[in-house]
Amino acid sequence: MAAEQGAARALRPADLQATYDPRSAQLCFWGGENPDVTLRSLGLPVGQPGALALALPAGLTRGEMVGTRMPARLVGVEEVLGSLAGLKTHDDEGQGPVAAHTHAATAGGQDPRIGDSVHAWAEAVALLRSGAGDEEFRRLAERMPIAAHAALRPDQTSIDPAVTVLEGFRATALAIRCDPRPEVRAQLRHYQRQGVVWLAGLEAGGILADEMGLGKTLQAICLLSLRRGDRPHLGCVL
Repeated sequence: MAAEQGAARALRPADLQATYDPRSAQLCFWGGENPDVTLRSLGLPVGQPGALALALPAGLTRGEMVGTRMPARLVGVEEVLGSLAGLKTHDDEGQGPVAAHTHAATAGGQDPRIGDSVHAWAEAVALLRSGAGDEEFRRLAERMPIAAHAALRPDQTSIDPAVTVLEGFRATALAIRCDPRPEVRAQLRHYQRQGVVWLAGLEAGGILADEMGLGKTLQAICLLSLRRGDRPHLGCVL
């Protein structure tokens, strides 16, 4: 345990970073001396204490990565949507967040306590709030720093590409705001919204085991309305 904590300290950047974990549907803030103090000073929710399995750059060789568990503050997407919108998301030249090395300094004019991955997720929230389309999200994914999508997959040997993680975040955020789609004419109860959010964040499907009469069919319909593209969908409601 001591060796693991020492490795995490050695890899920890000096500024606050944000990584979306699609498995838990949480934005995980880590890095800096004291993430919860930094979050409070920025007016952001501090969430719950926890740890996140990350792949981080190691050594001087480009592309060399190492897995570690990093202490983090875990914040749900619903809280993130209302709090990140106020952060500055562009550098002085208006070129968007700097998609550089995880440990790189932020561009001039940005708060030096905040890393590029935080700005990337702030821009993702801004795109959601503006109703941006697929092309804007694709361009954001292309310049996202590794730290923004560095959560290790369950196999502990790889991470999801930025476009996949961003699409998962987008689906989860839309489910929370749900309003799934105008064609779904229903008012969801709180637990049904939670069910749709959970389903939207799954990668390989899952079983919604609510009791009979609690609206599993409605939740499935809302999930399908949130999914993009014309690809076929297979669902089973018992």
